[in-house]
Amino acid sequence: QFQAQQGQSPDGDEAASTNGDGGGGSTPFDSKQAAPVLMTTSIDGQCLLWDMRAPRALPHSFATPQKTPPWAAAACWSRDGRRIYVGRRNNTIDEYEFGMGAQPVRTLRLPANSGPVTALAMMDNGRSLICASTDNVRMWDLEQPADRRGATPFQIIPGHHGGTVSCILVDASSRYMITTSGNRGWDGSSNNVCLGYELGPTR
Repeated sequence: QFQAQQGQSPDGDEAASTNGDGGGGSTPFDSKQAAPVLMTTSIDGQCLLWDMRAPRALPHSFATPQKTPPWAAAACWSRDGRRIYVGRRNNTIDEYEFGMGAQPVRTLRLPANSGPVTALAMMDNGRSLICASTDNVRMWDLEQPADRRGATPFQIIPGHHGGTVSCILVDASSRYMITTSGNRGWDGSSNNVCLGYELGPTR
């Protein structure tokens, strides 16, 4: 289902990006129709939304769950723009929903030895979340019931292993994906590669 092509690439050097996409991911909706909002994540664990029309206004903030260590390296929007996903240092991804308060509505937990979540991107179908951690890149099925015993809510996308993935880009059709490895000067190792994938159809 996944085909990768490998090439050398330098380390990236930015943690936040524009078009409402923080930490390296696909743009969730048409930026020409969207409000000029900038989403940023930071080393203290915060995820903030900035209204670029009012640069002096205080940003909208989302609460960091208790006992969550600092350092949020990545965040991305859902395709409909109603939710955001924030990658954490403790192998978790917090999901926030607009209109539901500042606390996360749920937390996705990766295996204990996965390492920090460093890049996120949403697929076009709105239910598949691409998440990169130190051990692997995964495609998470957001619609799989949490009480489904024995079922794994994600599948591993081969290629990266044991390095820091700094960016994930998915094209608008979700047919092609590019991942880059580089620690951006932060803690963590990197093998400095860029992988291109042709993805199979997703539901």
